[in-house]
Amino acid sequence: MDARGPAARLRALWEGQVGTDWKRPPPTARQRRADVVLAALLVAAALGTVVILHSMGAYDADPGPLDYLASAVLPACLAARRRFPLATLAVTSLAFILLSYVSPEASITPVYQGSYFVAIYTAAAWSRRRGALVVLSGLVVVGMFAWLFLTWIFTESLAELLGPAMEDNPGPLSAAGAYFAYSLALNAAYFGGALAFGMITWRSVQRQHRLREQKRTIEDQSRRLTRQAVVEERLRLARDLHDSIGHHFTGVGLLAGGVRRVVASAEASGSRLELDAASARRVRESLAAVEGSTREGIAALQSVLGVLRRAEEDAEAVPGSEAASGAEPVPGAAAGAQAVPGARAVPREPRLEDLRELIDGVGRLGLRVERVGSEGFGERWERTLAEMPPAEQAAFYRMTQEALTNVAKHSSATTCRLVLRHLDAPRVLEAEITDSGRPTRAHAADAVHSTGTGLAGLRERAAAFGGYAVAGPRVPGPGWTTRFGLPLRAPSKGTP
Repeated sequence: MDARGPAARLRALWEGQVGTDWKRPPPTARQRRADVVLAALLVAAALGTVVILHSMGAYDADPGPLDYLASAVLPACLAARRRFPLATLAVTSLAFILLSYVSPEASITPVYQGSYFVAIYTAAAWSRRRGALVVLSGLVVVGMFAWLFLTWIFTESLAELLGPAMEDNPGPLSAAGAYFAYSLALNAAYFGGALAFGMITWRSVQRQHRLREQKRTIEDQSRRLTRQAVVEERLRLARDLHDSIGHHFTGVGLLAGGVRRVVASAEASGSRLELDAASARRVRESLAAVEGSTREGIAALQSVLGVLRRAEEDAEAVPGSEAASGAEPVPGAAAGAQAVPGARAVPREPRLEDLRELIDGVGRLGLRVERVGSEGFGERWERTLAEMPPAEQAAFYRMTQEALTNVAKHSSATTCRLVLRHLDAPRVLEAEITDSGRPTRAHAADAVHSTGTGLAGLRERAAAFGGYAVAGPRVPGPGWTTRFGLPLRAPSKGTP
């Protein structure tokens, strides 16, 4: 049942969707030209109808200029029907009544009647002032029926028209009553049909407008979501570059600084550069680590650049298929990064199992990582791999990498502690990295420039997967603690 009141239902009848303040756009220049052409064609048809009716003997005398003018005036008013719909309806209504006395023969022609029907239809379909339309259409309908009623009463045309039927009526109704009912129904259908067709057109255009607006809204939302996805992907790639490339080249800077200090120490002992066996071994190991870390960093950089290239071109290879793209593993690449000849890289996201290699790599930088638990995870290793999706595993790896790199880069500590915990309420895999060193920049010339975005990126990664990340000085100090966690999926039925 419609809960709206009669006034609201009547307003909805004329306005369509109430409360939208929608107004139909005015006619275009092309539509206005079409109205002029239509009016010209109807005027020509009206004049031709007068000639035909005269030839058929419909006129008692030869039609004069007023007959031709009367037949042409009402169709000519349609030239401005869509531009001024209400004014056209008012003018044609007055012309319909007045001209029917000037030329009664012209007022009953199809062109004359059809032109007035078009005027009523146009007012209902095109008027932008719906309140004024209601008032004017009401006045027109009431006025027309009042005029017809008075015509029937005060003229003798009815008796002349019905003729013998007035005296000898064969039907159950009187001839006058039957004619009155017939005329009433015919005129009701005429005016009601014109208004109804106009309202249907108005509501149809309004519905099309609403659908276009919805389409534009959906397209705008789609573009915003696309832009948001691009921004988020760029932020993710920026975090990957910061964590992976920064990790490798921080190590390169630290190792190169160590080599420089060994050489400087040897130079200080005499004019010739001489290295003892232990120093030479340290230099070789450092240079080998520099070579490996540089290769790994370049491989990771190629991986990220490969993602960016594929985002701008339609790659023919199947995404994620190493065989299809011809990917070749880079020896010693951390986190499973891969480089492809021709710079078409297919990166493999790191997994939890790659943490062992990460910890070993940090050890080569001079930072020993003390792991808590057998192999980091103990008996729950396989279960953890099953309960954490690949994307979350990659994020957990990157956050661990960032935390360990920060210790190597910003702390004087040579040892740190990595604790991995499984929390059950809620189910979370948590990591805590602590060290007891002090903030140091003793070798500023060797340090890699820091942008200060590492911890922010760590928190963003955690938040993206519904996790958390906190970092700050140890209390009591000295040292630093970084702790973060990501949620685990609920175990499937039957999991021990």
